Amino acid sequence: MLPNFEQKASDIKKDIITMGEFVLSSFEESLQGIKEESIEHFRSAREGNIKHLIYMADSVDNNIIVALALYAPEAGELRELIAMLKTTNELVRIADASKKFSRGMQEIIETGADISKIKQYIIELHTISIRSIKLVIECFKNFSLDTYRAIHIEEEKSDEIFGIIQKEVLNSISAEELTATYIKIIKTIKKHERVTDHCENIARLLHYAKEGGKLSVNI
Repeated sequence: MLPNFEQKASDIKKDIITMGEFVLSSFEESLQGIKEESIEHFRSAREGNIKHLIYMADSVDNNIIVALALYAPEAGELRELIAMLKTTNELVRIADASKKFSRGMQEIIETGADISKIKQYIIELHTISIRSIKLVIECFKNFSLDTYRAIHIEEEKSDEIFGIIQKEVLNSISAEELTATYIKIIKTIKKHERVTDHCENIARLLHYAKEGGKLSVNI
């Protein structure tokens, strides 16, 4: 493939890494919001660089389409572009989950709901998501099967922690409390639990780009 294509693909990859770093920054901000039960951190989580992510995704997608049209890549190069094209959508979904989670948690904190019994579990779930996003960024810098497997392990941990949170929240509901608040907690955290699924989808895409085979991504 022409050197110009290699430079174009490298630039696209760098932009996707930047998108991942924007998402990571948002999650790190909301983690502080959980620890401190701080509305300001939740607000900052969805009003920082993550606001530019959809614009960046559109720009990256356009650059990929241009590369497809100009260079007519084959085999591995074509798989790589397809993987990156689908990855931007996964990152947009992660960003959307981050914004909805931070908004939902802010509203929960503002109602004065007691989250003390599940706070540590929420922190653990959030930490798992942060580790998964870091692993995705690492995959783009230097893909390895070990990193791919590590993302899958984090996804399994996320499912387990979410199950514990559900159980704890349901056990906390009593006749004197507003059930709607607890339902909102479950819905808010569920959006967060999906983050590791999207990270695993990205890992699958990168594995496809490197190894070929059948393209398989969860919906």
